[in-house]
Amino acid sequence: MFLVGVFVASFCVLVFFRLNLSETSAQAIQQFSQQNRFELATGDTMQLATKLNALMASESIQCVDGTYSDQVFIAAKKGSCFTSATNQRQKVDISTAKNLDIFITYKMPRFLTYSALALIATQILVIFAFFKVYSDKMNLALAGKEQLIAMANQVAHDIRSPLSALNMVSSFLHEVPQEKRQIVQSAIQRINDIANDLLVKSPTALLEQTQIAINTIPAAQIVEAILAEKRIQFQNYPQIKIVSDLSADQAQITADAKNLQRVISNLINNSVEAFENQRGEITVSLRAYKNQIQLSIKDNGRGIPDNILEKLGEQGITHGKANGSGLGLYHAKKTLTEMGGQLNITSKVGAGTLANIVLPRA
Repeated sequence: MFLVGVFVASFCVLVFFRLNLSETSAQAIQQFSQQNRFELATGDTMQLATKLNALMASESIQCVDGTYSDQVFIAAKKGSCFTSATNQRQKVDISTAKNLDIFITYKMPRFLTYSALALIATQILVIFAFFKVYSDKMNLALAGKEQLIAMANQVAHDIRSPLSALNMVSSFLHEVPQEKRQIVQSAIQRINDIANDLLVKSPTALLEQTQIAINTIPAAQIVEAILAEKRIQFQNYPQIKIVSDLSADQAQITADAKNLQRVISNLINNSVEAFENQRGEITVSLRAYKNQIQLSIKDNGRGIPDNILEKLGEQGITHGKANGSGLGLYHAKKTLTEMGGQLNITSKVGAGTLANIVLPRA
């Protein structure tokens, strides 16, 4: 219910932004009509074109277009001229000149556009957080499989509804830089993939087996997508640095892109959780060899004691997490093994941890 409440509250804020755009653009159109009553009444297209061109200097104007007797006398634009989540196309009310049509497209102020993006990002983080809580509870209660499957299906169903709205709203954020739009859409797609997995897996597969779809994929592209997502996730922690060295940028691997992204994401999260006072550096490097690719994730966190390190990857073994279930590394090793790869972890207390992923080269 809390997840639904967050979604409804955020959606109401987005609706408020949109209604505010409609109201302010309607007021602006009315003001333009009053200020140019004579030109509109006489159909003075030259004067109207001059004044409409002057409007384009305003940040709030996206485009203007006008026709007189089906002849275009002005067509100026800075972006999309259609009504969308961030644009409002308004027609100037002209009752005295029937052959005259003028449209002005107003856009949402930049700070409101970025506020909308922040709301979407917040919802994504909330969905991830709730999914993790439900997932941990599901995996810890192995004895009640039927109840777990019902809960998994309910979580997947609940996620898909706000996720569809997020996907729709994100596609209209024309003012947000393309790179950031792609990161948001990529994160939305990853959540959608997780929800789909919950719905299609059998009870046995949900708890015991990872579904693997092996394909030839570009290694660097997979890693860069996750790094972009993680840099945004931890952008409010300036003392956490994520450094990359992807020298094997053209190398192809045979792996399951979706499950590999989850493994990389979890390993980076583990590194962040190992930092004291949220301060540290993570170095992600990619190296190509004759028959394999090596992806390394190194941190300078607290490190892992030897007696714990030798057991890591076994189900239920965890270290340094108050609410850790020990399932993350277990599933990571299992997933990579099913892809024909492996995960090796070395660590030294007080110096940090190195996770090496080795996968077959295509």
